[in-house]
Amino acid sequence: MTATRLLRKSFALLIALTMLLGVLPLVALASTDAQDVAAQTLFNIGLMKGVNDDPNNPDFDLDRVPTRIEGLIMLIRLMGVEAEALDCDFECPFEDVPAWAVPYVAYAFEMGWTKGISETEFNPDGRMTATQYLTFVLRALGYVDGVSFTWDNAWELSDDLGITSGEFHSAGDSFLRGDMVLVSLFALEQPLAGSGTTLIGSLIEAGAVPADAAKQVTDAVDEIAAAAATDPGTITPPSQSGGGGGGGSFDTN
Repeated sequence: MTATRLLRKSFALLIALTMLLGVLPLVALASTDAQDVAAQTLFNIGLMKGVNDDPNNPDFDLDRVPTRIEGLIMLIRLMGVEAEALDCDFECPFEDVPAWAVPYVAYAFEMGWTKGISETEFNPDGRMTATQYLTFVLRALGYVDGVSFTWDNAWELSDDLGITSGEFHSAGDSFLRGDMVLVSLFALEQPLAGSGTTLIGSLIEAGAVPADAAKQVTDAVDEIAAAAATDPGTITPPSQSGGGGGGGSFDTN
Protein backbone atom coordinates (compact mmCIF):
# COMPACT_ATOMS: atom_id res chain seq x y z
CA MET A 1 0.00 0.00 0.00
CA THR A 2 1.44 3.38 -1.00
CA ALA A 3 1.94 6.18 1.50
CA THR A 4 -0.68 8.27 -0.28
CA ARG A 5 -3.26 5.50 -0.17
CA LEU A 6 -2.47 4.88 3.50
CA LEU A 7 -3.03 8.57 4.22
CA ARG A 8 -6.32 8.41 2.34
CA LYS A 9 -7.40 5.51 4.52
CA SER A 10 -6.40 7.56 7.56
CA PHE A 11 -8.52 10.45 6.25
CA ALA A 12 -11.56 8.16 5.96
CA LEU A 13 -10.90 6.63 9.39
CA LEU A 14 -10.61 10.08 10.93
CA ILE A 15 -13.98 11.10 9.50
CA ALA A 16 -15.63 7.87 10.70
CA LEU A 17 -14.19 8.29 14.21
CA THR A 18 -15.28 11.92 14.35
CA MET A 19 -18.83 10.96 13.35
CA LEU A 20 -18.84 8.24 16.01
CA LEU A 21 -17.84 10.77 18.65
CA GLY A 22 -20.49 13.19 17.44
CA VAL A 23 -18.09 15.99 16.50
CA LEU A 24 -20.11 16.96 13.42
CA PRO A 25 -18.77 20.51 12.89
CA LEU A 26 -15.25 19.07 12.49
CA VAL A 27 -16.44 16.65 9.82
CA ALA A 28 -18.17 19.39 7.89
CA LEU A 29 -15.07 21.57 8.01
CA ALA A 30 -12.75 18.75 6.90
CA SER A 31 -15.01 17.79 4.02
CA THR A 32 -15.41 21.35 2.79
CA ASP A 33 -11.67 22.05 2.82
CA ALA A 34 -10.79 18.78 1.09
CA GLN A 35 -13.45 19.35 -1.54
CA ASP A 36 -12.19 22.87 -2.19
CA VAL A 37 -8.69 21.51 -2.81
CA ALA A 38 -10.03 18.83 -5.16
CA ALA A 39 -12.28 21.22 -7.09
CA GLN A 40 -9.58 23.86 -7.52
CA THR A 41 -7.13 21.23 -8.79
CA LEU A 42 -9.61 19.80 -11.29
CA PHE A 43 -10.30 23.36 -12.43
CA ASN A 44 -6.60 24.12 -12.79
CA ILE A 45 -5.99 21.12 -15.04
CA GLY A 46 -9.10 21.67 -17.17
CA LEU A 47 -11.42 18.96 -15.90
CA MET A 48 -13.96 21.19 -14.18
CA LYS A 49 -15.60 24.59 -14.51
CA GLY A 50 -17.34 26.78 -12.00
CA VAL A 51 -21.05 27.41 -12.23
CA ASN A 52 -20.30 31.10 -12.76
CA ASP A 53 -18.45 32.88 -15.57
CA ASP A 54 -15.52 34.21 -13.54
CA PRO A 55 -12.36 32.14 -14.22
CA ASN A 56 -10.48 34.08 -11.53
CA ASN A 57 -13.02 33.30 -8.81
CA PRO A 58 -14.94 30.16 -9.81
CA ASP A 59 -17.95 29.04 -7.80
CA PHE A 60 -17.92 25.23 -7.70
CA ASP A 61 -21.26 24.92 -5.86
CA LEU A 62 -19.95 21.93 -3.92
CA ASP A 63 -22.91 21.67 -1.55
CA ARG A 64 -25.37 20.88 -4.35
CA VAL A 65 -26.42 17.47 -5.69
CA PRO A 66 -24.86 16.95 -9.14
CA THR A 67 -27.16 16.47 -12.11
CA ARG A 68 -27.04 13.65 -14.60
CA ILE A 69 -25.65 15.91 -17.30
CA GLU A 70 -22.92 17.17 -14.95
CA GLY A 71 -21.89 13.59 -14.17
CA LEU A 72 -21.87 12.66 -17.85
CA ILE A 73 -19.67 15.58 -18.84
CA MET A 74 -17.22 14.83 -16.04
CA LEU A 75 -17.01 11.24 -17.24
CA ILE A 76 -16.28 12.35 -20.81
CA ARG A 77 -13.53 14.63 -19.52
CA LEU A 78 -12.04 11.88 -17.35
CA MET A 79 -11.90 9.69 -20.46
CA GLY A 80 -10.06 12.42 -22.37
CA VAL A 81 -12.56 12.62 -25.23
CA GLU A 82 -14.25 15.98 -24.65
CA ALA A 83 -12.85 17.53 -27.85
CA GLU A 84 -13.96 14.49 -29.82
CA ALA A 85 -17.42 14.64 -28.27
CA LEU A 86 -17.85 18.33 -29.03
CA ASP A 87 -16.80 17.72 -32.63
CA CYS A 88 -19.10 14.75 -33.21
CA ASP A 89 -22.15 14.82 -35.46
CA PHE A 90 -23.96 11.91 -33.85
CA GLU A 91 -27.71 12.17 -33.50
CA CYS A 92 -29.14 12.70 -30.02
CA PRO A 93 -32.34 10.67 -29.58
CA PHE A 94 -33.52 12.64 -26.54
CA GLU A 95 -35.77 15.66 -26.82
CA ASP A 96 -35.13 17.18 -23.38
CA VAL A 97 -31.37 17.81 -23.69
CA PRO A 98 -30.39 21.51 -23.92
CA ALA A 99 -28.60 22.48 -27.13
CA TRP A 100 -25.24 23.07 -25.45
CA ALA A 101 -25.24 19.54 -24.00
CA VAL A 102 -26.42 17.68 -27.12
CA PRO A 103 -22.90 16.78 -28.35
CA TYR A 104 -21.97 15.25 -24.98
CA VAL A 105 -25.13 13.16 -24.72
CA ALA A 106 -25.09 12.16 -28.38
CA TYR A 107 -21.47 11.03 -28.13
CA ALA A 108 -22.03 9.08 -24.92
CA PHE A 109 -25.15 7.45 -26.35
CA GLU A 110 -23.30 6.45 -29.53
CA MET A 111 -20.47 4.96 -27.45
CA GLY A 112 -23.01 2.94 -25.47
CA TRP A 113 -22.14 4.70 -22.24
CA THR A 114 -25.58 6.04 -21.44
CA LYS A 115 -29.28 5.50 -21.91
CA GLY A 116 -32.21 7.77 -21.21
CA ILE A 117 -35.14 7.29 -18.89
CA SER A 118 -37.23 6.64 -21.99
CA GLU A 119 -36.72 6.55 -25.74
CA THR A 120 -37.09 10.32 -25.94
CA GLU A 121 -36.07 11.58 -22.46
CA PHE A 122 -32.64 11.80 -20.86
CA ASN A 123 -33.63 13.79 -17.74
CA PRO A 124 -30.48 15.94 -17.77
CA ASP A 125 -31.40 17.74 -14.56
CA GLY A 126 -32.11 14.54 -12.65
CA ARG A 127 -30.11 13.58 -9.56
CA MET A 128 -26.76 11.87 -10.01
CA THR A 129 -26.26 9.24 -7.31
CA ALA A 130 -23.02 8.01 -5.78
CA THR A 131 -23.48 4.55 -7.30
CA GLN A 132 -23.99 6.00 -10.76
CA TYR A 133 -20.96 8.25 -10.55
CA LEU A 134 -18.72 5.51 -9.16
CA THR A 135 -19.81 3.40 -12.11
CA PHE A 136 -18.77 6.17 -14.50
CA VAL A 137 -15.37 6.55 -12.84
CA LEU A 138 -14.71 2.81 -12.92
CA ARG A 139 -15.65 2.76 -16.61
CA ALA A 140 -13.21 5.62 -17.22
CA LEU A 141 -10.53 3.44 -15.60
CA GLY A 142 -11.33 0.63 -18.01
CA TYR A 143 -13.35 -1.64 -15.72
CA VAL A 144 -16.45 -3.26 -17.20
CA ASP A 145 -19.65 -3.38 -15.21
CA GLY A 146 -21.10 -6.87 -15.18
CA VAL A 147 -17.55 -8.26 -15.42
CA SER A 148 -15.26 -6.43 -12.98
CA PHE A 149 -18.08 -5.10 -10.79
CA THR A 150 -21.84 -4.62 -10.65
CA TRP A 151 -23.04 -1.05 -11.10
CA ASP A 152 -25.39 -1.14 -8.11
CA ASN A 153 -22.45 -2.16 -5.87
CA ALA A 154 -19.77 -0.10 -7.62
CA TRP A 155 -18.46 1.05 -4.24
CA GLU A 156 -17.06 -2.45 -3.59
CA LEU A 157 -14.46 -2.04 -6.34
CA SER A 158 -13.88 1.67 -5.69
CA ASP A 159 -13.22 0.85 -2.02
CA ASP A 160 -10.82 -1.94 -3.00
CA LEU A 161 -8.92 0.41 -5.30
CA GLY A 162 -8.72 3.11 -2.61
CA ILE A 163 -10.82 5.68 -4.48
CA THR A 164 -13.44 5.53 -1.73
CA SER A 165 -13.33 4.16 1.78
CA GLY A 166 -16.79 2.89 2.63
CA GLU A 167 -18.61 6.21 2.67
CA PHE A 168 -21.05 5.28 -0.12
CA HIS A 169 -22.20 1.80 0.90
CA SER A 170 -25.82 2.81 1.30
CA ALA A 171 -27.89 3.68 -1.76
CA GLY A 172 -29.47 6.45 0.27
CA ASP A 173 -26.17 8.16 1.13
CA SER A 174 -25.98 11.81 0.19
CA PHE A 175 -23.82 12.54 -2.85
CA LEU A 176 -22.93 16.14 -3.61
CA ARG A 177 -20.74 17.90 -6.15
CA GLY A 178 -18.13 18.08 -3.40
CA ASP A 179 -18.13 14.28 -3.21
CA MET A 180 -17.91 14.08 -6.99
CA VAL A 181 -14.74 16.16 -7.13
CA LEU A 182 -13.04 14.12 -4.39
CA VAL A 183 -13.86 10.83 -6.12
CA SER A 184 -12.63 12.25 -9.42
CA LEU A 185 -9.37 13.51 -7.93
CA PHE A 186 -8.54 10.22 -6.23
CA ALA A 187 -9.45 8.28 -9.38
CA LEU A 188 -6.91 10.23 -11.44
CA GLU A 189 -4.02 8.58 -9.60
CA GLN A 190 -5.38 5.08 -10.25
CA PRO A 191 -3.79 2.85 -12.91
CA LEU A 192 -6.04 1.97 -15.83
CA ALA A 193 -7.33 -1.60 -15.67
CA GLY A 194 -4.63 -3.99 -16.85
CA SER A 195 -2.13 -1.16 -17.33
CA GLY A 196 0.66 0.55 -15.47
CA THR A 197 -0.47 3.94 -16.78
CA THR A 198 -2.54 6.04 -14.43
CA LEU A 199 -5.70 7.79 -15.54
CA ILE A 200 -4.01 11.19 -15.26
CA GLY A 201 -1.03 9.81 -17.17
CA SER A 202 -3.30 8.71 -20.00
CA LEU A 203 -4.92 12.15 -20.12
CA ILE A 204 -1.49 13.79 -20.34
CA GLU A 205 -0.50 11.43 -23.17
CA ALA A 206 -3.73 12.30 -25.00
CA GLY A 207 -3.05 16.02 -24.59
CA ALA A 208 -6.31 16.43 -22.68
CA VAL A 209 -4.64 18.07 -19.66
CA PRO A 210 -1.41 20.05 -19.10
CA ALA A 211 1.93 18.25 -18.86
CA ASP A 212 2.24 19.10 -15.15
CA ALA A 213 -1.25 17.80 -14.31
CA ALA A 214 0.06 14.64 -12.61
CA LYS A 215 2.14 16.70 -10.18
CA GLN A 216 -0.79 18.98 -9.45
CA VAL A 217 -3.01 15.98 -8.71
CA THR A 218 -0.42 14.28 -6.50
CA ASP A 219 0.24 17.49 -4.59
CA ALA A 220 -3.49 17.95 -3.99
CA VAL A 221 -4.03 14.38 -2.80
CA ASP A 222 -1.03 14.63 -0.49
CA GLU A 223 -2.27 17.97 0.87
CA ILE A 224 -5.71 16.56 1.60
CA ALA A 225 -4.40 13.38 3.23
CA ALA A 226 -1.64 15.03 5.26
CA ALA A 227 -3.91 17.80 6.56
CA ALA A 228 -6.60 15.29 7.50
CA ALA A 229 -4.02 13.23 9.39
CA THR A 230 -2.93 16.22 11.45
CA ASP A 231 -5.62 18.89 11.62
CA PRO A 232 -8.70 18.67 9.37
CA GLY A 233 -9.32 22.39 9.78
CA THR A 234 -6.05 23.54 8.22
CA ILE A 235 -6.52 22.52 4.58
CA THR A 236 -6.47 25.44 2.15
CA PRO A 237 -7.06 25.40 -1.62
CA PRO A 238 -3.99 25.27 -3.88
CA SER A 239 -2.54 28.63 -4.85
CA GLN A 240 -2.10 27.77 -8.54
CA SER A 241 -4.45 29.44 -10.97
CA GLY A 242 -5.66 28.00 -14.20
CA GLY A 243 -8.52 27.47 -16.54
CA GLY A 244 -10.59 24.51 -17.39
CA GLY A 245 -13.73 22.61 -17.89
CA GLY A 246 -16.63 21.63 -15.62
CA GLY A 247 -19.05 19.08 -14.20
CA GLY A 248 -20.88 16.25 -15.91
CA SER A 249 -23.27 13.20 -15.74
CA PHE A 250 -23.26 9.68 -17.13
CA ASP A 251 -26.37 7.51 -17.21
CA THR A 252 -26.68 3.91 -16.07
CA ASN A 253 -30.37 3.65 -16.97
